[in-house]
Amino acid sequence: YYFGSQAKNLLITEINKQLAVKGRLGELSVDPFSSFPLVNIRLENLSIEESHPHYKEELMVLQRLKISFHPLKIIAGKFEVEKIGFHHGKLNVYQGKKFNNFDVLRKKNKFRTMKLR
Repeated sequence: YYFGSQAKNLLITEINKQLAVKGRLGELSVDPFSSFPLVNIRLENLSIEESHPHYKEELMVLQRLKISFHPLKIIAGKFEVEKIGFHHGKLNVYQGKKFNNFDVLRKKNKFRTMKLR
């Protein structure tokens, strides 16, 4: 449990460094067996605020986010996401003429132009 608490705090700190808005996380767990040989990281009760209040709700709320990695690639220094699963979530996106509510990444974020495969 102590490691999980440390990992959760570290993850929240790192997520909030990348975001221009506040992110929240309820629980974090690591599951190395259910998708073997992949390792799953499960984030429970994840939310991200809107960048500009339109709906006056969270931009994104997820009951669970599951991210799967291949451990040998991580050991080799390649941080590649193999699978992403979203469960029971809600996304409140607004694109108007003058603003949107989903510009949540910090401007100097090198991941802003990241390409997903």
